[in-house]
Amino acid sequence: MKSGKEIGGLAKLVLHAYVNEVCLDRSMKAKFLALDPMADALPQYKIMPLLSLCKRYGKPMLWLLSVLKFVILPVLVVAALVNLVMAFASVLPFWRRQVKDLPPLVCLPNTAHLKLFHYLFDDFDTRVKFECRRPWAMLRYLDARDYLRALLTVWRVIWYILLYQRHHGVRRQDLIFHAVDVLPFVCYSLFLIKLSEAGRQVVTDCNLQRWDYVATHLMADCSIIQHAYIHPDLDFSHTFGPVDCLFVFDQEFETVFSRYYQFKRTDIIRPKLTLADMGSDKQVLFLASSAPFLNTEIDFLERVKQKFDFFIVVKLHPRHVYDESVTRLVSLADCVAEPAVFPDCHLQVSYDSFLGYEYKALGKKVLFLKDECSVRRFMERP
Repeated sequence: MKSGKEIGGLAKLVLHAYVNEVCLDRSMKAKFLALDPMADALPQYKIMPLLSLCKRYGKPMLWLLSVLKFVILPVLVVAALVNLVMAFASVLPFWRRQVKDLPPLVCLPNTAHLKLFHYLFDDFDTRVKFECRRPWAMLRYLDARDYLRALLTVWRVIWYILLYQRHHGVRRQDLIFHAVDVLPFVCYSLFLIKLSEAGRQVVTDCNLQRWDYVATHLMADCSIIQHAYIHPDLDFSHTFGPVDCLFVFDQEFETVFSRYYQFKRTDIIRPKLTLADMGSDKQVLFLASSAPFLNTEIDFLERVKQKFDFFIVVKLHPRHVYDESVTRLVSLADCVAEPAVFPDCHLQVSYDSFLGYEYKALGKKVLFLKDECSVRRFMERP
């Protein structure tokens, strides 16, 4: 373990992780929502879903956010007392698990989707341990002392947020909203400390977020799997810790990642997608949609349908909130793919979706709509 041994040090680390999360939201807001006046009225927290909700529900949603700004921290102060209950539970012999029983390399997925870990490990199914089954399983590896530390650390983080003065565009209200998961996040940090003390290594698919921020600072050996497109122009208030191995889909991302991480080595991930036949005699064009670029996607498909005769498949991003114009996009498609389906295609299209690099690695033709020159050449072809 490299830092965070004391309660104050760990609380500072957690606070810095939240500050960086606000920086990430602020960058996304400037990149995608700079011209939307309503975005300025919102906390810098999950800014795109919040904006969609505010446009849908109007002032009641803004009033709710104003109330939550004053309610969240008091609720967290009381909720943190659940750590006392967990401290008693941790002394029960049937409850406790030992870190020493975990494998030398521990996988820490960022979500319930384990696709990237299956790419990385051919034998991943045999590696599946607690961390892949349910998000709260790490609690069984903490002892009574850890839960007392968690209680005090949560309270210290809340205190630091109350004292926080606006800096580099990060406001106290932004941190308040990000702190809604401070209880599990502190437990996650304490679990990392125990892994580090036991000499374990971790690999995570979290990129540029709070989870890998604390992992790179608390673990002596932390590796990262690229899970999305990385923008080269993000600014963070606090530096991420060192990384052992960076797993990327294309070597072009090494330069981008080097802006944010110091890594000892890199390796290339080979995707193992199972592509589904769309059952059409026509060439298939598969568009992976992203809500912020909906108008660009609609314009592109309208031009494609005027000039070419593709079987068009559209897949909506499962975690994006779309506005009503998505019905226009869907109407341009011959088929709308389910979230779990990866269509076989002649051409894969997206604005800048990371899925494009996975299809590229499979030998498929790929077109990124952000590359206007490539789009122009495509549209000018006979």
